[in-house]
Order: sequence, then structure tokens, then C-alpha cells
Amino acid sequence: MSNTTTKNTQKGHAYALAHKQINKAIENDPPFPIEAISIEESILSDRLRSAVLALLPAKANTKTFSGILEVVYDKKTHAVAHGFEDLGAALAKKGGFEALDDWRKGRNLFIHGLARSSRPGQPTEIGSDVFYSEGLAIARKGLELVRIVEAWSKKSIRAAKRMTPKKA
Repeated sequence: MSNTTTKNTQKGHAYALAHKQINKAIENDPPFPIEAISIEESILSDRLRSAVLALLPAKANTKTFSGILEVVYDKKTHAVAHGFEDLGAALAKKGGFEALDDWRKGRNLFIHGLARSSRPGQPTEIGSDVFYSEGLAIARKGLELVRIVEAWSKKSIRAAKRMTPKKA
């Protein structure tokens, strides 16, 4: 077994565990939305970064989710980076690339808003009364986006590898 096969097998096991944990976190009573959301961001970042490495290697120096999104989509002009057009089409029913950025913003507000208030002595941005409902909504949206990005990623990375000349 080659080292690449070993790495791919390990990654496959990790992704299976990640999906199992997301589903458990969403379905549990009470749910664990922060766990689901965190794992979803990890998967989204990994898949998009892998695609950037394969399709736009010169721009693959960013590691943050927002930085990766900026590489593949320009919010001001709505321009999509070359090679990511099919992802835009796959995301279209969910709101396009804006859906990924909106999810990221919702994720940040939710995770930080549980304990953060605008001023000392004020209520937190996310109240305990809406913690589960808002968290689950974000987690479920994230899972939809994960499924779309993973499906697209498999196709695009394989296609990019077929186009790359093999080293002699």
C-alpha cells in the first residue's frame, strides 16, 4: 500500500467519523450545535482549500475559511475564480457562494454570541432561550453546504489531477 493510499484511507475514516459526529450532534436531545458547526467548518475549509491547491496553487497560502472564500469568490463583483464555476452552479439553489459566506457569518455570530454581549451588563447576543433552535438551524444549513461542497470537490479535484502532467 502506498503512502498516498494510507493517507487517503485515514482521511476517509476521519470524514466518516466527522459525519457521524455531525449527525449525532444534530440528532441528540439536547443537541450539540457548536460541535456540528465546528466540524462542518473544518470539512468546508478542507475541501475548498484542497480545491484551491489543485486548481489555483499560487493562491493556496490562506488557511482561514473566510480567506479561502475570498480566493474563490469576490463578494463585490460576484466573480467566481476559474475552476469554481461548477461549485457556484451546485450552490445556486442554496444561494450561491453568498450562502457559504452567510453561513460563515451566522456561525461566527452564534459561536461567539452565546457568551458575548454588546456592552458589559447587557444580555448576550444569542440568548439561552434560542440557543438550540438557532444553533440547529445553522448546523442543518452547514450540513447541506458540506454535502454540496464535498460532492463538487470529489469531481473537481479528480479532474484537476487528470489535467496535471505527471512528473517523470
